[in-house]
Amino acid sequence: TNSGVSVWGCIAQVILLLVRSDAFAFLTVDDACSSRRIISSLREQHLHGINRREYYAREKVPFRLHTRLSAATGIPFEDLTAAPQQVDEVLANEKSKVGVLLLNLGGPTTGEDVEEFLYNLFADPDIIRLPGPLSLLQNSIAMFIAKRRAPKSRAAYESIGGGSPILKYSNAQAKLVSESLMERYGLDVETYIGMRYWKPFTEEALESIRKDKVNALVILPLYPQFSISTSGSSLRVLQEEFSKHASRYGDMVHTVVPSWYARPGYVKAMKDLIQKELDSFSEEEIAEAKKTAPDQPPLHILFSAHGVPKSYIEAGDPYQKQMEKCVE
Repeated sequence: TNSGVSVWGCIAQVILLLVRSDAFAFLTVDDACSSRRIISSLREQHLHGINRREYYAREKVPFRLHTRLSAATGIPFEDLTAAPQQVDEVLANEKSKVGVLLLNLGGPTTGEDVEEFLYNLFADPDIIRLPGPLSLLQNSIAMFIAKRRAPKSRAAYESIGGGSPILKYSNAQAKLVSESLMERYGLDVETYIGMRYWKPFTEEALESIRKDKVNALVILPLYPQFSISTSGSSLRVLQEEFSKHASRYGDMVHTVVPSWYARPGYVKAMKDLIQKELDSFSEEEIAEAKKTAPDQPPLHILFSAHGVPKSYIEAGDPYQKQMEKCVE
């Protein structure tokens, strides 16, 4: 699955599989088996009617990973994927409609939205994980943190125009995805935006997907690297919605691209952006750097990324390793 030049090529491969082939495959951009196993473990907490240790042994996933790093859901991740017979039914229907759901964090539109956005963020158990009985205080703690941080965050958003540009950029990206898939592959695809912590929420996107009668869906979190606290949290919401409203989505097949940090197109795009900045240094600046530190290269690159709790990494969250591999 590492062929192609960009993540959009990966989407196209998934869509072509859904609408033109005779078999279903769970596609990822690195190692399909390990990614599926990791995400399955992260999504899973209470297997209804199944002994968890037996399930983990069967799936060859460390039991420790499940118990220490599981999201607040009781639905196996496999529920997000489709069985081959389901795909066959879609393929038999000439009126199959394909959609791409882009998942993202979301952000406040105006300064007035900041506190509620922060509350939604900190009320997520995949962001702040409280032990045992303390989980009952999740919402109260989220409200306290949101009120304390809102003034500072509001000022930060004011400095960039009063709100987050993430929806604007995501909508533009969705439009380009749709146009690119049509231009490159002749695929007529509807795109949707589902935000985790602000409007349009993932639930709203799913409602639009249902109304549009999409019956083959590619789910793409817009996080290159996978983490339980980002892509994992968004996928949890999808799981819960699919479980609660099974009758609404029972006829729809869907697949997930959980990470795409190693896609050649993405790596090249990052390389080009970095090279552009390196080329912006003048000869005088480079000469001055050599003079100041003759034993060091004149130019350095610092990669900065969000961190996740050490306990997540120790329990199996792949974010750090994927980030390091991407940088390499």
